[in-house]
Amino acid sequence: MPLRGRTDELQIRASRLAAQGLTAPLSTVAEVARRLLGLQGQDLTQVRWALGARMRAPSLAAVDEAFASGELVRTWSLRGTLHVMPAEDAGWVVRLLGPRNLARGAGRLRQLGVTEADVRAVRSIAERVLRDGPRSRAELFARFEAAGQATATQRGIHLLFCLSQAGVLVQAGEDFVLPEGRGPRPRVLDGDDALAALATRYLEGHGPATAEDLAFWSGLTLGEARRAMGLASIPRESAGAVPPVLLLAGFDEYLLGYTERSAVISPAHFERVCPGSNGVFRPMLVLDGVIRGTWRRERSRTGSTVELTPFARVPPGARAAVSAVAERYARFLDEPVAVRWGNVAAKGQRSPEA
Repeated sequence: MPLRGRTDELQIRASRLAAQGLTAPLSTVAEVARRLLGLQGQDLTQVRWALGARMRAPSLAAVDEAFASGELVRTWSLRGTLHVMPAEDAGWVVRLLGPRNLARGAGRLRQLGVTEADVRAVRSIAERVLRDGPRSRAELFARFEAAGQATATQRGIHLLFCLSQAGVLVQAGEDFVLPEGRGPRPRVLDGDDALAALATRYLEGHGPATAEDLAFWSGLTLGEARRAMGLASIPRESAGAVPPVLLLAGFDEYLLGYTERSAVISPAHFERVCPGSNGVFRPMLVLDGVIRGTWRRERSRTGSTVELTPFARVPPGARAAVSAVAERYARFLDEPVAVRWGNVAAKGQRSPEA
């Protein structure tokens, strides 16, 4: 399913929406995770909805249970950033990409004074402590500090990063755990088999896409990504009716899964999703497959309100469709959700009131 000089952006959007489970939602949290292989996971609140938005019956409780039961884990994997993925796949993905991730972070580790001896020392601590059950970041940092390993100025998080690249620990939601015995039996893949599986799974859950997209998404070099694409089993491309409205999470794979994003967002609007290109991506309002605004959730004692900020005036027909999608979000949260239209982000106009 790689792109080969195609210019039909409508078809690209339709195919990617279908591949990502956004056209025809999937039955379970595990199915969503297997389809996409990895979902950007640095913001746990956002990735929970990224999973829920792709479920036929979205449920926050089901997402949290998937972490608790060991079906899902969160770990530094693809391009060295936190991703949620099936527990059965985390090991081989980290083995494939870990050396590249560590090489990219070597300069920062030197700045922080992290040596191989330091990593060995905290590994011994983490393995011993986590045998007794999950531990929070703060609890692990306290144990590291007690052993003389400083954790301030990001040193602690980089020590955890190193342990994740060695396959020592993963996260079950927020807390850290040992990966052994979590979820289904882990898949064992190495070498070309791992490269082929990575590219195949990426195309299944993100295609159509290019080798450049795969390199960006995974952290492979462009040469490695091209080789992986050559080894991949190319899935048959499918598409369905493009949903008129989607409320996608911040950091959603529909935007972050590719280096070439012009099919789904105007370059002029990108900084409204990621202000100042600071690496923090806002939740996205998607109309007919195109990102045309952002949204945020306000919580109260009686429920939540979704405030929408479109980039331009929204057609009146979109209001009913937004309400229907908000009902899905309410089912996910298991609480009432109201919709409020904010100011249009361009030219000071206002959108129709919901």
